[in-house]
Amino acid sequence: DLHPLRDTLAPGFVAAAARRIAERAPAILGFSTMFQQTMASLAIARAVKALEPRIVIVFGGANCQGPMGRALLRNYPQIDHVFTGEADFSFPQWVDHVLDGAISGQAVRGIDGDTGGIGALSDPATGEPAPVVALDATPIPEYRDYFAQIARLSDRARIEVSLPFEASRGCWWGQKHHCTFCGLNAGGMAFRAKSGGRVVTE
Repeated sequence: DLHPLRDTLAPGFVAAAARRIAERAPAILGFSTMFQQTMASLAIARAVKALEPRIVIVFGGANCQGPMGRALLRNYPQIDHVFTGEADFSFPQWVDHVLDGAISGQAVRGIDGDTGGIGALSDPATGEPAPVVALDATPIPEYRDYFAQIARLSDRARIEVSLPFEASRGCWWGQKHHCTFCGLNAGGMAFRAKSGGRVVTE
């Protein structure tokens, strides 16, 4: 029976997570969501907003692709902005502008904000950034915070650490013949790969 989890344990987890986040007082709080992560992210985002309304809350990830992201932004007031599409370059650009006080979420490529604006560099047909082609130019992930958090857990010995690694995006087969039950967003179907040298170095 999942009802006790929903009615007793989940609210305590949400409250504790929101409190820990609010205590750190971040300027921007980002949620990357896919599959079943959206409802938990929405719950924690709402609790954080109640504690500290000045924190700018941003959603992105596969569950924010296209109309899904716009629907989330329209229906959940705890979300300030939604990134849709591949935001490897547009998201850091937007963060820099927000931290510099230059914008409060106005149009930047790949973002839907309070104004509903999309930057001039967007694909005019979709309002989204074009898929990243030059994967060698994308940033290398930084995992030090992840390992620091694991080290502080009381049951860290039970965790089998694994790290995601990306050498390519899209699907070379899907470009030729899209599988019937494929869950890959159509906009990201085109196959792209990092160079062999970049893969080895990374």
